[in-house]
Amino acid sequence: MKKKTLTVWGRRAAGWLGGMLAMCALVFSFAACDDEKSISFGRLPDGAQTFIETYFPGVGVTSIIREKDDGRTTYDVLLDDGTDIEFNGQGEWTSLDSFFSPLPTGFLPAAIPAKVEELHPGAGIHGVDKEVGGYKVEVLDGNVQWDMYFNTQGEFGREVQDRG
Repeated sequence: MKKKTLTVWGRRAAGWLGGMLAMCALVFSFAACDDEKSISFGRLPDGAQTFIETYFPGVGVTSIIREKDDGRTTYDVLLDDGTDIEFNGQGEWTSLDSFFSPLPTGFLPAAIPAKVEELHPGAGIHGVDKEVGGYKVEVLDGNVQWDMYFNTQGEFGREVQDRG
């Protein structure tokens, strides 16, 4: 009789423990889950649509992914020419990367493309990130990539050769 009581207790404990582990796994999977969804161009915030139409006229959109993570919404837009643009939830651009051709520069303070041309004549801007306090601009000069840093007014701070 004693042996049977232990077996019943063991089954209940194992069932309870297994249920708790399953519950914890479920809770953590929801907490860590990003909400990514493919959307149409018309579902982008107005500012993002205007930015693309203004600076990339005639370039098609390959994909748009809306991501919700930790209460923040971002949009990742891939264009037909290989340009990748990220927008925040308000439709403001936060980063651009172009692997095949230089980016347009009309959205940057005029001092930035002027300084790039001064230091690296004929080089192209292939990436831009908005950072706290300014911009990080990726410049491809021949086979050498430079990371150039500017404040929010477009005043040059420094440049570093990207060795990665």
